[in-house]
Amino acid sequence: MSAALTQGSAFAAPQTEQPPPPPEQELTPAPDQSGSIFANPANCRGKTNSPHRSTHVPNSVNVTASTTCDYAVERVMVDVKLYSSRWYGWELAENPPGPKNRYGVRSVSNNHADYDCAGVHDYLGQSYHESVIAGEVYSATTSRRTDGISCA
Repeated sequence: MSAALTQGSAFAAPQTEQPPPPPEQELTPAPDQSGSIFANPANCRGKTNSPHRSTHVPNSVNVTASTTCDYAVERVMVDVKLYSSRWYGWELAENPPGPKNRYGVRSVSNNHADYDCAGVHDYLGQSYHESVIAGEVYSATTSRRTDGISCA
């Protein structure tokens, strides 16, 4: 294997036993001790778009993800990873971009590309999203999969 299957603390290697996270969802805080979850006051949402063959970089596959809020918040962040299917499981595409943070704004986008696309593979984009509102951290994980992308 040329790349590690996980990178960073926000991600676990994709697994087939559990359903993947949805492509879009609201960011929420960790449950408090009573088990309740408070609503996100800025309505921040995380979204992973479909992995797709690039139209501007030959032989590459790209995925984008974004974290968007209804109004400017202290911080918004998105970290996106792109995995391709291999005979031994999911492989993380080389050179993950790392998290992208923005402060005092409504949204942030990030992308990850596989520049060594050859043959036909299934691709999975997985993203971790955070916003900070009045010192409270809200988060979500999203994903989207596209099967049978050909780079031939």
